[in-house]
Amino acid sequence: MCLSLIQMNATPTCGPFGENLVYTLPNGTTKVYGTRQPFGNAFGSDVYFDAMGNSAYNSLQVTVKHTSGRLTMLGSYTYGKSLDQSSNLGELVDPYNYGLTRDISSFDMPHNLVVSYRYDLPFEKLFRNTSRLTEGWAVSGITRFATGVPVTLVNPNDTFLVGSGNNGVNNSAIDQLNVAPGPLDLNHDPRNDQPYFNQRCSACLRWVPSEMHHAVSSTGLACRTGTWPY
Repeated sequence: MCLSLIQMNATPTCGPFGENLVYTLPNGTTKVYGTRQPFGNAFGSDVYFDAMGNSAYNSLQVTVKHTSGRLTMLGSYTYGKSLDQSSNLGELVDPYNYGLTRDISSFDMPHNLVVSYRYDLPFEKLFRNTSRLTEGWAVSGITRFATGVPVTLVNPNDTFLVGSGNNGVNNSAIDQLNVAPGPLDLNHDPRNDQPYFNQRCSACLRWVPSEMHHAVSSTGLACRTGTWPY
């Protein structure tokens, strides 16, 4: 309806958050009361609940253990993938097509490697004395390497032109980002104090209706933070 009003040169110009305005056609007499026909511009909102969500998680899990003398090591690796329509209350689903928001979960972590180790210190050999003071000492630790969760980017505008107000704990709407061809130049080092992507590339990221977002999921770009030991 909004796009039709634009093509007919109605005034004021229909756009985001203009669902409840009164539009006048060029003949000066015909008026259109809002874009939510046949409800009119007095239509507010109504809460709708639907049991539509589902998720899927698949993973490969490997655990190895090695003991050699005083050294004990335990390693665990998980390669997994999680999919859902919405990972939390802050992620809304497309009310017209739930499948459009089914994508990688906001907590998805493809790679997770955890290594624990313990080494019994040979103080009794060093001091040549076996007692309570020289026995029972050990050095141990846990080291983890993991890919981070997807970076979430949101569109606070009514680009979809359906009047879906911001909602959820993150106060975000259903409109998402799309990726157009261009060098994003993603920054994979969070400690260099540089932008996370090329901000000068205006063609790389643009706001589009959520029904058109194919390159970007509901959880944002496929660029992730990471977990590394310091």
